[in-house]
Amino acid sequence: MKNSIPWTQIVTAVVAIYAAIVSTITLITNRREKIRRLKIIASNGVIGNSIIGASELMLLITVSNPGHKNVVINAPYLRLPNKNKLIFPNPGTDVRYPHKLEESSACTLWSDMEQLKDVLRSQGLDGIIKLRAEVTDGSQRIYRAKKTFKLNLSIR
Repeated sequence: MKNSIPWTQIVTAVVAIYAAIVSTITLITNRREKIRRLKIIASNGVIGNSIIGASELMLLITVSNPGHKNVVINAPYLRLPNKNKLIFPNPGTDVRYPHKLEESSACTLWSDMEQLKDVLRSQGLDGIIKLRAEVTDGSQRIYRAKKTFKLNLSIR
C-alpha cells in the first residue's frame, strides 16, 4: 500500500499558495498607493541665477512627494536638539504655504546659513548640533527627514 498524495491535490495546493502570494502583493501595493508619503531632505547649497550670480551658503529644505496622492503641506521647520521648533522668519521659497504638493513633485525652502546660526546661538545653542527638518500636512500629521543635518555653530 502506497502513502502518496494524488497529483491533483499537489497542483491545487501550489495554485492556492501562488494565489495567496499574489493577493498579498496586490494588497501591499494598493495600501502603499493610498498612503500619503513625503520625503524631506535638509542640505546646504547656494541659490543663484545668471543675473545676480551665486548666493551665500544656504540651508535648503526640499520636500518631495513620491506617493500617488496629492498632499497639502505647511511650511517646513527645524526640530532643535532641545525639542523646540524653529520656524524660519524670512525664508526664501519657490511656493506659497500651505501648498498642494502634487504627486511626483517637490518644493524647496531656503534660509541664509549665517542668519540661521545667529538665531540658533541666540537660543543658547553652541558647538555642533543636529537639526531635523520636519513638515506637517493639512491634517497636522508630522513628516520627518530620515537624516539629521549637522551644523557647527562654532565656525563663523
